[in-house]
Amino acid sequence: VSTQDQVLRLLSELQDDFGLTYIFVAHDLAVVRQVSDRVAVMRSGEVVESGDSDSVYENPQSDYTRQLLTAAPVLDPDEARRLRAERVEKRANSEAA
Repeated sequence: VSTQDQVLRLLSELQDDFGLTYIFVAHDLAVVRQVSDRVAVMRSGEVVESGDSDSVYENPQSDYTRQLLTAAPVLDPDEARRLRAERVEKRANSEAA
């Protein structure tokens, strides 16, 4: 984690100093949000959603994006409880249908 943090800080400094643009491919949604201004979510090689990172993370339009964000680990215990409750409710609703 400490090495990851150092690398991300270095990338950010280089971006600021030289006006660089990165294409960053990752599975770690927290890191993607930290380093990205824009995000494209892919499934099976196809883009299912793209936009500025705040919009994608806070108001995802694709069911697949919502599933990814719901499944991602969350450090905030209150947020983790809320997301867990959402998953339980969705499971119950789909089983009842």
